[in-house]
Amino acid sequence: MQGEKLQIAIPSILDRIKSAYSLDTDLQLSSFLGVAQSTVSSWISRDTINYKLIFAKCNNLNLDWLLTGKGSQLRKEYQNNSLTPAVNEPEESYHGVSGKLVPITDINVTAGNNGFNNSDYITTEDTIQLPDQMLTHGHHICVRVKGDSMSPTLQDSGFIVIRLLEPDEWEHMRDEHIYVVSDKEGKAYLKRVKNRIKRGFITLMSDNPDKSTYPNFNLQVEEVNTIWHAEWYFSAKMPNIHDQYYSRLQRLEDRLDDITNQFKKDK
Repeated sequence: MQGEKLQIAIPSILDRIKSAYSLDTDLQLSSFLGVAQSTVSSWISRDTINYKLIFAKCNNLNLDWLLTGKGSQLRKEYQNNSLTPAVNEPEESYHGVSGKLVPITDINVTAGNNGFNNSDYITTEDTIQLPDQMLTHGHHICVRVKGDSMSPTLQDSGFIVIRLLEPDEWEHMRDEHIYVVSDKEGKAYLKRVKNRIKRGFITLMSDNPDKSTYPNFNLQVEEVNTIWHAEWYFSAKMPNIHDQYYSRLQRLEDRLDDITNQFKKDK
């Protein structure tokens, strides 16, 4: 009938997702979606849902079927293929160790002061499989480090595995841990963070001691879009950090010798 409002039952949508991906429990569903189980419970009780997340996670499902249960389950381009296993779902064991797939994305997190203007969509370039015990619950992605602002802790071109924090976790972020913070302008920052959420802001800090190039700066809570906790770091670069500091010390001593010598000449 014209003007008739489509009634969408949130529990039915979630049940169809569980059916499509062979998920038996809400815990498995929350892991599939990359959210806390309490978030799924909240969706059901409030009769609301994060459609953007659902559509991104279930991109091989026919939206008509997902929302109403009518039509074919799969989109046309996927109808000849089986459903792709979900990110962070256990795969077959490797040498007896079960693992989870984490997407390596094209969000090149700039470890510098200007951030990176990422898009609203995340394209998976590849995946990395990690043992179950290495990952906590939630939604994980792997991103590449770009820049030197977090050096010597994080090296340029390394990879970090990050976990998306729910907004109710922000207040309890561990102080001065490393996070990826995106703002509402679409910029992302890989920084060490001082948690000042209760005061209405967070302070982002670089590990690079050159503070004239990489100064600390604040973001107000209302400017923050997402916060991801850095949980693992992988790099083929293994610099001798002690050698770097000794080299700097040697240069300072050489400069002091030059200044002392010049001072003696001027006397």
